[in-house]
Amino acid sequence: MKFGAQMYTLRREAADRDGLLRCLDRVAEMGYDGIQASGIACLGDTVSFAELGEMLRQRGLECGATHRPWDALRGDPSGEIARHQDLGCGYTAIGMAPGEVMNGGPVEWTAFLAEYRSVSDRLAEGGLRLGYHNHAQEFQRTAEGRLMDAMIAADWLPLEIDTYWVHLGGFEVAPLLRRLAGRLEVVHLKDVNVHENTPDMAPIGEGNFDWPPILAALNEGGCEWAMVEQDECRRDPLDCLSSSLGYLRRLSWLGDAAP
Repeated sequence: MKFGAQMYTLRREAADRDGLLRCLDRVAEMGYDGIQASGIACLGDTVSFAELGEMLRQRGLECGATHRPWDALRGDPSGEIARHQDLGCGYTAIGMAPGEVMNGGPVEWTAFLAEYRSVSDRLAEGGLRLGYHNHAQEFQRTAEGRLMDAMIAADWLPLEIDTYWVHLGGFEVAPLLRRLAGRLEVVHLKDVNVHENTPDMAPIGEGNFDWPPILAALNEGGCEWAMVEQDECRRDPLDCLSSSLGYLRRLSWLGDAAP
């Protein structure tokens, strides 16, 4: 299992070319294996996908995943395949389903998943795998069930599970990860703490998750990339990414992933 930095954590610091280069230098120095290209405002504007791919190669980093807009994936699958080939990346996902799906029921969920599979099949022709990233809303219970139940039942769908949002959705993380073994190519690691009586994101190892069972479930489930992400940080985001990776690397039972 490789560790990557989810660049959404650094979206403010990496908003332009110079900031992006500084952040990639730091991420490489920390010892990350790669990144997830998400929240990089200059990507596709002043920095092309091919340029980002070269920036990563020069620093010994890989792009393990991206997040892309749903409308782009379904409207221009050939273009998305080409962009990811330029980047050297074989996996993408969307950050959240459209509002009508999130606020809908079985009819909307079924229609969305059918279209999602069609788009996934088209992208797969070009070697690009399509997963789905969860928030807490997919776990909302309604009289007709949960959107996440429908996604779990769609056994063809890789799920980019986010540990923090699973917890806020009321589920235990490690058991869910074990249930999804074989479907966890990319996951997002976030710790959860409490700040002023409300749940809050924290660097890995500085919150309340019991990480060894979570990481064991990921290893056993065939996870390829564990992306460290912290949407909001109470100190320098780069420091949060560094301390998170340091904690993960210190877990000696990780075997080859340990220092």
